[in-house]
Amino acid sequence: MSAWLRALVDDGAWALGLHHSFRGDWNAAAFCWWSDAVASAEIIPPARLTSGNLPPALAKYYRLVDSVSWMPFGCAGGLYGRAGHDPLTSFHEMYHGCRAGLDPEATYVFGSAAGGDKLIYTEDGRGGWMSVESGRIRFLGTIEETIDWVYGELLANRSPDLDYGWLMAGS
Repeated sequence: MSAWLRALVDDGAWALGLHHSFRGDWNAAAFCWWSDAVASAEIIPPARLTSGNLPPALAKYYRLVDSVSWMPFGCAGGLYGRAGHDPLTSFHEMYHGCRAGLDPEATYVFGSAAGGDKLIYTEDGRGGWMSVESGRIRFLGTIEETIDWVYGELLANRSPDLDYGWLMAGS
């Protein structure tokens, strides 16, 4: 994350983005950064909330930033803020293809790709992707490794996305 943020700040320009949606409860104020060298993003500073029931890796992350969106306000494509990590049971029509042994009540969505695939984490510290088309899961490793992978993609000026080749490989 630090390498991407450093490159973004060194190369980029910024503006304050104030967003208001048709829903009164869905608004945001973010620093909007643009860069030719790395992926641009809207960054919301950390909120003053307790870590609640978050795994330690996410509690640490949310002390640094709240949400980071690499797509415009209102679009899929970003790491969600500290609040509102819905369990997979909220997406019951999607997770029907989850592998055996994955507890949908202990697996949460904390981000998404531009195409809608979901970044997920488990209470035991794993992180990865869930396909919205098939419900299949691809773990990237720990929560920390998943967050590092996302920022590695942004550093390489790519939009983080589920590689469907991973799913086809039978993982």
